[in-house]
Amino acid sequence: MKIKILAAFLFLCLPNSFVFSLEIPETIIKVAVLENVSNLNVESEKKFFIYDLIRGVKKNLEKQTFCQISANKKGLFVGSEEWSDLIRIVPEEDDFIIVNGKKYRDTIILKKTDQEKITVINELGLDHYLYGILPKEVSWDWPKESLKAQAVISRTFALKNLKRHESEGFHFCSKVHCQVYGGLNSEKETTNQAVDETDHEILTYRGELINSVFFANCGGQTEQVSNTWLTNIIYPYLKSVRCRFCGNEPNYFWKRLVTESEIVESLKKNRYEISLPLRSIRNAGYGRSGRAKFLKISHGAGILNIRASQFRMSLGPDRIRSTLFKEIKKVKKGFIFRGKGWGHGIGMCQDGAKGLARKGTSYKKILHFYYSGSKIEKLEY
Repeated sequence: MKIKILAAFLFLCLPNSFVFSLEIPETIIKVAVLENVSNLNVESEKKFFIYDLIRGVKKNLEKQTFCQISANKKGLFVGSEEWSDLIRIVPEEDDFIIVNGKKYRDTIILKKTDQEKITVINELGLDHYLYGILPKEVSWDWPKESLKAQAVISRTFALKNLKRHESEGFHFCSKVHCQVYGGLNSEKETTNQAVDETDHEILTYRGELINSVFFANCGGQTEQVSNTWLTNIIYPYLKSVRCRFCGNEPNYFWKRLVTESEIVESLKKNRYEISLPLRSIRNAGYGRSGRAKFLKISHGAGILNIRASQFRMSLGPDRIRSTLFKEIKKVKKGFIFRGKGWGHGIGMCQDGAKGLARKGTSYKKILHFYYSGSKIEKLEY
């Protein structure tokens, strides 16, 4: 479907908006909320319907009906009744479907996998999807303008990455790999309002959707793409910017003790050749923000040079919160890492957006600050 975009500069209200066309797929989102489960329970507070998407069969179920769903080589089973490998469950009117105790808007698709398991896909409109994302990505009680900024970049990210899980029969997973999605149970009035008040708004650069990446806390400065990601693609709107608005947040400083064995085991799992003992870990090159680009590890079998971002992901991004190391110190029990910020450092600093909003900055100016040269566009259906 072709959707027209009404161009609107971040700071200017033009009397005659420049209109251009951009190809964007339909905005029905399919998000996998459960993957490869053996069985599950489905219910609704009102009537609901089951459609067999292969055989074309439909069945009406009364309200508060409780269904146990399972799978075997023959197909999906609703109770003891056999269905095909693909069914859709639709609630009556504007109700919701409950899957394993969690509520989901719109419809549910159940798909039998090759392993005779079940993948549960929530099929819903884009803004309903965003309702379930925002309170998982930011706190519902943050300043309104920071919530609106998050709504715009989450909408943009979704439209930009619709093919991320295409081969698996859905658009997104419900985890950090895509955007964390909690369904109806996670929704809050403030975050829903932020989605509604930025209805149809996205970020573009020269007529294309931007890669609107974001993270928790920059530690004082965001990073350039080339210093973190293994890519030759140039993202002119993802520049390193100094951010003085996240320093009072809990995520600004961090400290971790990691044993030598934990480091070696984690790196070996990712196919790095390394062995005990570890003699030293040193920064071996810095990005513009001060983040480490490479680490040099002296170990029992020699020297390992590794990208700092790969080292972080190998040990776990919640453990090594960033590559903005202030100190890496060898101690008796292993290594102490002291650093600043939380996340990859590219794009919008969420804590920084929160700080800017507290100072009265509008969501449009927040977005312009972190995504240089970008424009807010409005989807016209």
